[in-house]
Amino acid sequence: MKIGILTLPFNGNYGGVLQNWALQQVLKRNGHDPVTINRHTYKPPLNNRRRLAYTIICAKTIINKFLKGKDNTYVSFPLSRNFTNEVSVAQFHKKFTNRNICLSNPIYTTKELSHYLDQSSFDAIIIGSDQVWREEYSPAITEYFLEWDTEYNNYITIAYAASFGISKNYISPYNLIKCKGLIHKFSSISVREDSGLEILKKQFKVNATKVLDPTLLLSKDDYISLLKIKPKYNTSILTSYILDNNSDKQAITSQTADSLNLTVTNLSLQPNNRSNRIKSILYWLNKIASSQFIVTDSYHGCVFSIIFEKPFIAISNNERGLDRFLSLLNDIGLKHRLVNSTEQYLKNKSHLIQPIDYKPVYQKLETLRNNSICYLRNALTNNINNSTDI
Repeated sequence: MKIGILTLPFNGNYGGVLQNWALQQVLKRNGHDPVTINRHTYKPPLNNRRRLAYTIICAKTIINKFLKGKDNTYVSFPLSRNFTNEVSVAQFHKKFTNRNICLSNPIYTTKELSHYLDQSSFDAIIIGSDQVWREEYSPAITEYFLEWDTEYNNYITIAYAASFGISKNYISPYNLIKCKGLIHKFSSISVREDSGLEILKKQFKVNATKVLDPTLLLSKDDYISLLKIKPKYNTSILTSYILDNNSDKQAITSQTADSLNLTVTNLSLQPNNRSNRIKSILYWLNKIASSQFIVTDSYHGCVFSIIFEKPFIAISNNERGLDRFLSLLNDIGLKHRLVNSTEQYLKNKSHLIQPIDYKPVYQKLETLRNNSICYLRNALTNNINNSTDI
């Protein structure tokens, strides 16, 4: 089957890119031909001032890449339709996506999306994964509820591991009414969190299935194969991947490192730090795979700690979505690795810094993985329909 995948714009997000790569891999292994619809937030007008700024950026990247030999540079030309002025890490991720993910041409509007889908002859469309049903993250929220779908389209429509991210205010009141009417267009619906099941049941009046994030459908060996080299395990490194830093998170990281006599490696770009260098996706994966311990407030930082069987501490990140941490960690018996504050960390520190027995964790994870892949296979053959009224 030819399958189109509509997920969030990558925007430099490690987890966003890797979940899409993982979903494509699973679909390919099941004999399908996936294409990720390359939806962008918007295309800014290319006026003279912006054109000059882009040209300067382009000149600097050419100097860094070809004259100074810096590999962590992605060159995108300012007159190219692919050029955007998003954070530089998003540009650098294009090197990975161009090599590893099958992408459509860039799409900037709902009209362009509708035209592309009319011309593409897809057998199925998958919405997800990631926080595609959180309006502040989506280019046009109604697109992720199949607004462009008409009665003349013959493809199967699936939501796979879609997420609202938060339990309140995920969609504005006006658009929520529209999305409630659109959701019945789905052939089948699955979500990533328990809160998503409740939202769909109470607010949208539809049933859904809970499944794993696509990154968890693959094994550790799959990601090591992606790296092409076996990670060199370093028993002296604690890797910190913090998206939203504060004093609590700094204290938890430093105290954990001191207690375990580890050196902290920071994977995050820190504001106003001139020593910042963009980390590639493969570098990011390798650091997690080779570390002794992980401290993170990132959902996918937590996910890849589990994939690589690392002891970790997950620090709750309410603004970016706490429910996804709770659902996953509850399901695999690791809720105790999640902390909300320095006080909670200190209270449970002796347990938090201990190694994790991953054998029972992976027994639970394997069951969830099999169920999720089975759901996806059945949904693609149209053998299930859980989007009916309740």
